[in-house]
Amino acid sequence: MIKKSAVLEHSKFCVIDNTRVLMGSWNFSNNVNKQDNSMVELSRCDSIVRQFDDALQRIYERDKQ
Repeated sequence: MIKKSAVLEHSKFCVIDNTRVLMGSWNFSNNVNKQDNSMVELSRCDSIVRQFDDALQRIYERDKQ
């Protein structure tokens, strides 16, 4: 589903089990290895992971409408 919005974000992030964050412009697709994209994994950074999880929860709440 694509939410209608006036603002599109290229960077994305994924919180995994409240312990890791994947973040960057990398796309989860079959073509990813053919493109010049980047991804960063953050782990063992509890305060940073918590901040990303809080942001994710705000996005969920915003998009319920």
